[in-house]
Amino acid sequence: SRKFGLTCDNITAVSIVTPDGALRTASAKENPSLLWACQGGGGGNFGIVTDFTFKTHRAKSAAYYFLNWPWSQASQALAAWQKLTATASPDLCPFFSLTTGDGSPEVGSIGQFFGSESELREALKPLTDVDGASLTIGTKKYVDLMQQWAGCSKESVHSCEKATPVSFYGASDYVQKAADSAGREQMIKAIEERQGKGKGALLFDGYGGNINKVKPTATAFVHRDQLYCIQYYAEPASKHEDKSTQRWIQSARERLSDYVSGQAYQNYIDPKLKSWKRAYYGKNYDRLVQVKTHYDPDDRL
Repeated sequence: SRKFGLTCDNITAVSIVTPDGALRTASAKENPSLLWACQGGGGGNFGIVTDFTFKTHRAKSAAYYFLNWPWSQASQALAAWQKLTATASPDLCPFFSLTTGDGSPEVGSIGQFFGSESELREALKPLTDVDGASLTIGTKKYVDLMQQWAGCSKESVHSCEKATPVSFYGASDYVQKAADSAGREQMIKAIEERQGKGKGALLFDGYGGNINKVKPTATAFVHRDQLYCIQYYAEPASKHEDKSTQRWIQSARERLSDYVSGQAYQNYIDPKLKSWKRAYYGKNYDRLVQVKTHYDPDDRL
């Protein structure tokens, strides 16, 4: 996304069955407001999309990396990652994670880079300079790399397409300014609170690059001035752990409430999010309601 933009930024047209039963084309020339709404405000709100037209990008191969540190270095590693994400070339797509582990919590970063392995090593120096860093890098064909990130690198493409559902709870927040030492400490404590009670994670998606070059109102996706997104993720150990798992998600969000922007990612649907209109859609909410009213006046969807 930092290199080529978000998927919704690369949609140039859709065929969509609107609630009145009509099959419409939404593009820059036909029903442009409907196309705008489908670029980040979709999810079945405006109709059933039967066909997408995308702008595509050639990508033959990319370098990748796996990086981890001792848990004692979690705060320093996160500080370095935040700084790198704010300044990195769009060629670099960096992720970061704080997770529960088998014996102790774990801290790591993964990502890919459109360039050589030597250039990637240089780009990652702010991270590898943190004490205890352990780095693995390589290069793969792009389709093989996509299978790696999908967790099915040893399978065929056909097998990789088969879903393996996992039950989990999740929520999200955006961070606009790098968390200070107090904020990072709260993130670390959230994971330490979950350790030994089931799988839990804070997953950080780096923004910037070509994501943030798009104006917030150019598409329905408003989150164009954020540094990164946090996904709160937890898997219940059993059916009896559902409530405690949900409580941990809520507790983690409360811990970080002073360090987040108030925005949230609309594809991590959170039924307990009170200010969802502002969090998911911001200043674009009113225009989305206008589009919804025009194409679905009876609120059938």
